[in-house]
Amino acid sequence: MGFRYRKSINLGGGFRINLSKSGIGYSWGTKGARYTHSANGRERCTLSLPGTGLSYVQEGTKRKRKKQPSRRQARVARSIRKKIYEGDNTKDEPVTQDFDVASYQGEEYAPFFRAIRQRRKIIMMSNFLMVFFFFGGLISPLLFSGFIAGCCLKIYSKTKGKVKMEYVFDDDMEEQYHTLSHLWLALNTNKKLTKVTGSVKNGTRRTHKTGAHREVTEMPIQAIHYCPPFLSTNITPFGLKIDKQYVLFLPDKLLMVDGPKIGVVSYMTLTMETGVFTCLETGKVPSDTKIVARKFEHCNKDGSQDLRYKENIQLPVCAYGHIVLSSLEGLHIELIASNASTVENFSKAVEESSVLNLHLVHS
Repeated sequence: MGFRYRKSINLGGGFRINLSKSGIGYSWGTKGARYTHSANGRERCTLSLPGTGLSYVQEGTKRKRKKQPSRRQARVARSIRKKIYEGDNTKDEPVTQDFDVASYQGEEYAPFFRAIRQRRKIIMMSNFLMVFFFFGGLISPLLFSGFIAGCCLKIYSKTKGKVKMEYVFDDDMEEQYHTLSHLWLALNTNKKLTKVTGSVKNGTRRTHKTGAHREVTEMPIQAIHYCPPFLSTNITPFGLKIDKQYVLFLPDKLLMVDGPKIGVVSYMTLTMETGVFTCLETGKVPSDTKIVARKFEHCNKDGSQDLRYKENIQLPVCAYGHIVLSSLEGLHIELIASNASTVENFSKAVEESSVLNLHLVHS
């Protein structure tokens, strides 16, 4: 028992707004057919024969069922492997290597972010006009003009309202940028292209892990050509797709996009480290990976087999391509490619190019 409140406002055209303690709901229909969306998210469809007392009601919820992963997604999830770094490749990296895009908004790029915020305001205004005046047009046809104005703003934001970023290249620089883009997309030819998502320092004895100091976990990624919908430019940026995040190499800066969040890192503060590193592979070795040696999972200090362990298998020591992007602002992205030659080709092109003015280090 308790107080209840309910009020129905008829807007005409069969549309009603229902006010209650739970919130605001609405219904739409005529005699014999009505669709109701309650304040708590429930949906109800009612069909009836007027004058007979017969009716049919179907209820449901607007909440979407959680999508089950496909067989391919489940297989990819199972393929997330652990690699054990060799002692010579050990570095003091953070335990997690995720980054928040919104934290990279330097003051020197204030006009760029201001233009993006203005475009978002136009989109929000167009959405409001389209929704509000669409229902208002059911009351009075004169109010439908607001819906048309919202549609015009939406079209403007999708075409002329983009943030313009034009680059002036000579023929040589334009060819260099296309070459870099082509070599970067060649990373997709790797049987395995992953990003390090976390690392844990190995606390076990050196004799039990063949001298390894750090174990890492990875996730699959993709090299892409992608131009964000808010950007209008005379080039097609290349970069990475990491889950729902995009990391793009523009000629003058690194652009990061995560839904509505935008981040920028200047090449003046960015370092790219490339090279080949060896690690013990505990999972399946990709077919395009070079195996340089094999070591026992449990070994003595001199590398010989530790006879105390009954099942002491030999693990392959693989040579992988390695790319690390790091900045003074704290950005850290570590990539692993199964074919080290694709990383080497891109590294040489960056070194010979004058387009991407970032600091390149060979490891």
